[in-house]
Amino acid sequence: MFELNKNRLEQGSNKWLVQEAKGEGYKKDIPPFTVADTDFLVPEFLVDGWKTYLENTSLGYGATTDAYYDAVIKWYQTRHNSKIEKSWITCTTGVISAISNILKAFTDVGDSVLIMSPVYHLFYIVLDNLDRKKVIHNLKVDDQQSYAIDFEKLEHQIKNEDVKVILLCSPHNPVGKVWSKDELLKISQLADQYNVLVIADEIHNDLILEGSKHTVYTELNEVSRNHVFLCTSPSKTFNLAGLKSANVVIPNEVLRDKYNASNDKLISGNVHVNTMGIIATQIVYEKGHAYLDALLSLIKDNYNYIDKYLKTKHPKIKVSPLEGTYLLWLDFRSLKIAEETLVESLNKESLYFEQGSIFGENGTGFMRMNIATTKEVIEKAMYRLSDVLSQGENLWKKLD
Repeated sequence: MFELNKNRLEQGSNKWLVQEAKGEGYKKDIPPFTVADTDFLVPEFLVDGWKTYLENTSLGYGATTDAYYDAVIKWYQTRHNSKIEKSWITCTTGVISAISNILKAFTDVGDSVLIMSPVYHLFYIVLDNLDRKKVIHNLKVDDQQSYAIDFEKLEHQIKNEDVKVILLCSPHNPVGKVWSKDELLKISQLADQYNVLVIADEIHNDLILEGSKHTVYTELNEVSRNHVFLCTSPSKTFNLAGLKSANVVIPNEVLRDKYNASNDKLISGNVHVNTMGIIATQIVYEKGHAYLDALLSLIKDNYNYIDKYLKTKHPKIKVSPLEGTYLLWLDFRSLKIAEETLVESLNKESLYFEQGSIFGENGTGFMRMNIATTKEVIEKAMYRLSDVLSQGENLWKKLD
């Protein structure tokens, strides 16, 4: 089911650009483990669905149909036991553009927005670009590398920093944490108590590994539905990021009307949603259940392999428990190597991970690894990592 596109260097892949830019002396025989997309070829059921559509249509300006909304609603009912109403759904070009548009509509320059670090680096960029004040809640981490929210500190920050919006990543990228229902309820209670809006980025919410349970934010209770913007997309699940198609689910009518009115004034509004992205979303939500089940099994197997390999061969490298997403959070701090030196030594051997520091100051010394690839690639990467580490201090002294 998962056939690897083995070389995207000449296909215009954003993820592969970092490898393409390297000159002589750098191996280029392992796909990068950086950007959160996959290198799998487009699944056959989607190709067939597109073919049927293209053979019977024209490509003028498109719009969402009842069949589209039915597909989204049924997917959430089946996969998440979550009830979403058609009127709550607004189609948009992407989760990050939606977050930006929500913040433009509901906050002003200088307003405080809380994020939980380490977190997806584009959160920082969006807030900086909009001149919003970043209130950074540093997540706690225990001896098992599991992350948690310090709710006493969180309430203090919300109250004393006059937070207007909590920008929530659920599941949490990059640490692979699936927030429990109790944790989400505490966030909801604080949001209600202090009149704070919640933007819930749930772009990874289909990617929940066995043993963990994700709760869609709108399913918490009526209180949660009155202050949330639920941002979703099939782009991570089915590797559709290039099609620019996502949804914002807004149960509260007042918030929804204000968002839509503001969005209509922006060039990034609904009219610019990609027609083929709309069709792809409908197809994968109608026919993608078996594909997702197989993908989750692949991710779990890769995680188990890496976790066992590193615990056996390189116990100083700590692995955070992967509960959701296909993004593995690796702690290299015990090696006591400067991050840039470590990155350079890995790149020489065709190992490209995301530097932890881009996710926040408390990410320095970590690496994020995209493991949504074949077992063959994962095994090769681990062997190559062992090669790098076996060279040890001699190599790092040269690079320093």
